[in-house]
Amino acid sequence: EKEGNFVTRTKRKIKRRVKKVLRKVKYTLLGFPQMKKENQRNPESELPRVVVSGRNCSSNLCLARSFGEAGYEVEILRIFQKRPRLLNLMKMLKPDAYSKYIKSYQICVTDNKDYRIRKKLVSMADTSRKMLLVPADDVVASAVDKYYNELKEYYIIPNINDTEGEINRMMSKRVQKELAQAAGLPVVNSCLVKVKKGGKVKIPETVTYPCFIKPDVSKNSFKVRMKKCNNKKELVKTLKKYSAKKNTEMLVEDFLNIKREYSLLGLSTKDGVVIPGFFGANIGGHLSHRGVAMTGTILPVEPHQELIDKIKGFVASTGYEGLFDVDLIETEEGEMYFVELNLRYGGSGYAVTKCGANLPAMYADYMVKGTPVDLDVKVKETGKVFISEKIMIDEYMYGYITAAEMKKQFEEADIHFIYSKEDPQAYRHFKKFYFVAKVMKQYYKKR
Repeated sequence: EKEGNFVTRTKRKIKRRVKKVLRKVKYTLLGFPQMKKENQRNPESELPRVVVSGRNCSSNLCLARSFGEAGYEVEILRIFQKRPRLLNLMKMLKPDAYSKYIKSYQICVTDNKDYRIRKKLVSMADTSRKMLLVPADDVVASAVDKYYNELKEYYIIPNINDTEGEINRMMSKRVQKELAQAAGLPVVNSCLVKVKKGGKVKIPETVTYPCFIKPDVSKNSFKVRMKKCNNKKELVKTLKKYSAKKNTEMLVEDFLNIKREYSLLGLSTKDGVVIPGFFGANIGGHLSHRGVAMTGTILPVEPHQELIDKIKGFVASTGYEGLFDVDLIETEEGEMYFVELNLRYGGSGYAVTKCGANLPAMYADYMVKGTPVDLDVKVKETGKVFISEKIMIDEYMYGYITAAEMKKQFEEADIHFIYSKEDPQAYRHFKKFYFVAKVMKQYYKKR
């Protein structure tokens, strides 16, 4: 029996070593940046490093460029919750690996297990000095907060009052709305409906129809679960469907006719809250990109200063320290409502960077170098239009825009999230997938 166990352990050890060698060969063939000698960590270097981690290649790239343009070296941890399959080739896009600002590109397949993100981050840590860790989506922000007490020994991390689990608590839209309302922000009337797996659905009498439903915590939920329900029968049917396999908590809101969606980009520190950037969505995405701007316009903050001051007060009341964005909606009647506080920074923040307010760099300077934050910083240019090529190519693939419309939007945009004359390698990789999208478009068309 002992001999059998020894043989099994030896086989596993050999298998691990072979996998490690094959992984290095793969990374070399793909041209990953950590295979270059000049990108190895140098403990004597005066340039601090930042780790950016998220699922979206565009968000990773945009954050990396903001830090890189300010003189920081960047490492990326790309998260895949499942391995990309043949029918989802677009997820294999890795333009963020080829930016000139990237010194290392690591991949973590989680299989929806948060501890794997924690384990990978620990293995990536710099033992000579702490690096700044910046989550680029809710999945990573949640995992990092879940293991905050362990990870803060290795990294400088966004947090709420230096307390583990507080960011996860604050991800509840119900909790956010209560705090936002207390800060004087207008919120849409809503209630929380909890349904146990396969259980009965009880609808509060306060619900009016039509209504709009969304997950209370959306980090692991698809945006396709955001839906308008015209009557009680439709609402019950939808909630039963969502809770067929697991417990579900959905926020049921009054339905409003939305004229436009907005986002405020900001930085919250112990010294104060900064919101220099404000943009309105021009063209939104569909399916998994619902509520996300494919194109948008940078707007002046001054006409909405009273609302922005209330949002600053709201964010400050949470005790959050890190980059954030706040989603707002404007109704057909011209009324503005608070929707959600995102306790991380996505790709759209790069539009604010390109307009003169590099919030990621300000955050890094504050946390790493101790540089005071300019609380009065504002975007220097407004009226500029941005485009997210990642959403654009997905919208084309799923049949929501034509090739001609895609080309027109690309050419008319002032700010691109992937295309860059100063950092061209990322787009050279990305544009290879236009053909893939064209082929996949025919597949989805048949479906």
